[in-house]
Amino acid sequence: ETIHCAAAPLAPQTAALEVSLNAQQYTQSSVGYTYYALPAVSLVSPDSGPTAGHTLVRMHGEGLEAGREHRCSFGATIVPATLDSLGVSPTLLCLSPASAVNLTSEGTRNISLEVAINSQDYTTSAVAFTYFEAPVVSELLPPNGIFYGGTSVVVRGSGLLRTWADLQCKFGNEI
Repeated sequence: ETIHCAAAPLAPQTAALEVSLNAQQYTQSSVGYTYYALPAVSLVSPDSGPTAGHTLVRMHGEGLEAGREHRCSFGATIVPATLDSLGVSPTLLCLSPASAVNLTSEGTRNISLEVAINSQDYTTSAVAFTYFEAPVVSELLPPNGIFYGGTSVVVRGSGLLRTWADLQCKFGNEI
């Protein structure tokens, strides 16, 4: 048996939730309902990933540790989140979902990334996450170099955007 109640407004605290069938006698169960301050996301890292998904995204902000049912909303797609409380301040971790968003002519699309700490009430921080076309490498000039490194290599292909701050090249296991 279940009923649905809309939570009354209260300052952040834990309050006993009781019910009545006649608006006079209330239960004495003392089951706690916890009110929390509205969380906010201030930074996501990284703030972009390929449309295939699977980018591990870390959300930084305020009040993220207050809940128990953490979720991330990448536009209209909701995915589970994990609270990471080991750092200086708690953060949430989410894997970006695959996306079928229509990319712009530049091969990108910004969507809003929001979080919920109770699986229902999402932030309105309007932090952007950018989906991009996965890059493909087709040619290296020159295709080889001396073993101690340092050779300047031109990489040609598709989806290679010049505006990405986190742009890196990896040779074998070396970045």
